[in-house]
Amino acid sequence: MGFGIGLIHLGSANLCNARQITAIYIEEIKGINDFHFILVVCPYLKYFKVKRLNNMNIHCVLRTILKDIKNRRTCSIRSLSFNVPAADDRTIEDLQEMIIKEQLLFQFTIKRISDNIYLQWT
Repeated sequence: MGFGIGLIHLGSANLCNARQITAIYIEEIKGINDFHFILVVCPYLKYFKVKRLNNMNIHCVLRTILKDIKNRRTCSIRSLSFNVPAADDRTIEDLQEMIIKEQLLFQFTIKRISDNIYLQWT
C-alpha cells in the first residue's frame, strides 16, 4: 500500500535527517493519510503546501488536519497553503467561521490570493 505523494520539493535536505525538513511542497495529495504520514516523518515541519487536493473537500481536509495538529503533543507546523481554484471570498469566510466555532485555532490569519488559500497561526 503506497501513499499518493507524487513529488516533494526538498531542495538540498537530507532525507536521512528528516528533523531538518521544515517546509514541504506537494504536487498532489490523494488522501488525508498522506498528511498524517508527513507529520510523522517530518516532526519539525513548519510549512506545508499542496498544489492539488485530488477532489477532496477543502473544509473536510482543513478540519481534519487542524484537529490532528491540535491533538499532537508536539507539532511545529504553523502555515498551510492549498491550491483551490473554486475558492472564493465566501469559502474563506466559511473556513474562518469553522475554525472559530470548532476552536481549531485561536490566533490565525486566512486569506485567498488567486487560486491559493493561505492559513497561518501562532
